[in-house]
Parts: sequence; C-alpha cells; structure tokens
Amino acid sequence: MDNLEQKVYSKEVIEFTAVANEYCAFVESSEKYNGVQILRFMQKLLPLLYSKVLSLPEFQSVIEEQQEKFVREDDWHSIKDAIVVKLGEADDYLDVFDDSISFSEESLPASISENLADIYQDLKDYLIAYSIGTVELMNEAIWNCQDSFNLYWGQKLVNALRAIHSALKFPEKIGQADIKKQGSVDEIDTSDWIISQRQAQIRKDMDEGI
Repeated sequence: MDNLEQKVYSKEVIEFTAVANEYCAFVESSEKYNGVQILRFMQKLLPLLYSKVLSLPEFQSVIEEQQEKFVREDDWHSIKDAIVVKLGEADDYLDVFDDSISFSEESLPASISENLADIYQDLKDYLIAYSIGTVELMNEAIWNCQDSFNLYWGQKLVNALRAIHSALKFPEKIGQADIKKQGSVDEIDTSDWIISQRQAQIRKDMDEGI
C-alpha cells in the first residue's frame, strides 16, 4: 500500500469520516427531534467533530480539476428550514466573529440553523466524494474538506457552538415560536424576535444613509 493510500485509509481519516457521517445522518433526520434535543446533541458532537478534523494528517491536492459538489441549494434549504422550525427564536444570535465586521464594533444577525446547514453541505460533499472515488479522488475530498474547514466551516462550527451554549441556558425558550405551528418556516411570525428587530434597524439605517 503506497503512502497516499495509507493516508486516505488512516485511523484518523476513518474516525473523522465516522463522526462526519453521524453529523449528517442526525441533521437529515432532525424532524424527529425537538429543539432542545437537537441543540444538546450538537453541543456534544460539534467539539468532537472539531477535534477529529484537527487530528487529520496534512493532505495536498493532487488533481487539477475542481471537485464535484453534490449538495444542491434545495438540499441546503431543506436542512436549514427543518432545524429553524424546531429551534424557533432560539435559532437567532448576533455574530461578532464575521470577517466583514472584524474591524468594527458592530455585530451581524446570524442563525444556528444556517451554520449547521453550511457544515452539513461541506461534510456531505466530502462523504459522497470519499465513498465513490479512487484513492486520488478520496485524497482530494479530504483536502477540500480540510481547506474548507480552515477557511469557512470551522468558524461556522465554533460560532454555532457558542450560540448553542447560550441558548441552552434557557431551554424553555427553545422552539417557543413553533409551539402551535409545526409547518413551513415561512408561517412563523418573527417580527418580535430580537434578530428581526436588529435587521429592521439595519435596513432603516441604510435607507436613511447612516
């Protein structure tokens, strides 16, 4: 077995793949759980996922072609909408670690469900590519996942974990907006959510040229 094959089948890669698969499987079945169950599961799994991706050997790209993406926009929205309905107003938080505000005292509206859907998108693309590819394509899948972690979804993970920790201080508020309505996320009245009020203020400030 050559060095590349040893790396793609290494213990660290197998363990990371198992955790990634557990994450995606849970997210895909999130409609079976209530908001508190979803957040408590993520509170335990996200740190493990973070640890496992950091334990991976260093990979380098060996293929010039861009890796195929398998998760469609509709898939992303389906995952996000299923989670936001369960979380209700607990889904929203203010992000202070966005690159666009790194030199500002402002914070931006953010969403746990969006973070989890973003993580799902990269992990699912990885899992599919890893499972159907040659050794070279498997290497590329791991490298792409590592690179995306460093640039993108790693920050999404730690942001989501911070918000989840905060939300679980008040579990009675999780899913509060969907007690009577378990249908489409579009049916939920978000006008009194703090994040919605913040968004409205930002739009107002922009209109007034502030």
